[in-house]
Amino acid sequence: MMSDIRFRMAKPNDAKQIAECHWHVRDRYTRGVFLSLGKNFLTAYYRITLSDPYEVVVCAEREDGIIVGFSSATLDAEKQAENLRNHKLKLGLAAVGALLKRPFLLKELWSRYKSLEADDRAPKFIHNKGVRGESVSYTHLRAHETLRHL
Repeated sequence: MMSDIRFRMAKPNDAKQIAECHWHVRDRYTRGVFLSLGKNFLTAYYRITLSDPYEVVVCAEREDGIIVGFSSATLDAEKQAENLRNHKLKLGLAAVGALLKRPFLLKELWSRYKSLEADDRAPKFIHNKGVRGESVSYTHLRAHETLRHL
């Protein structure tokens, strides 16, 4: 039943489980550089994100404490970009393994990094209709099929 799921604000120590949820959507969402960079990168990203006071991440948690989904947003996109720039070394190191296996990802990653600049000419990755342009919210559900039947 849906009553077995509770929603709560995510905490920094939820980063690994949230990264795992994000990782499990790769079967449905095959586009996007984050999934291509692997679980280590996702975990580092969510550790940084969940420690940012301008980020809002709500997770769906089963009674046994397992996070089965989440939704994330930022209260201040400029502060978010600044926070990610401040952690570029940590994020870069977390991406090294994937970049060694698939060096072509470096171009996409560099483009994403440049999008964090305040320069109006920098590429932008803003989705106003959902995660990849679909008409859905920015939500990742690992157990989507299971949750639909609860």
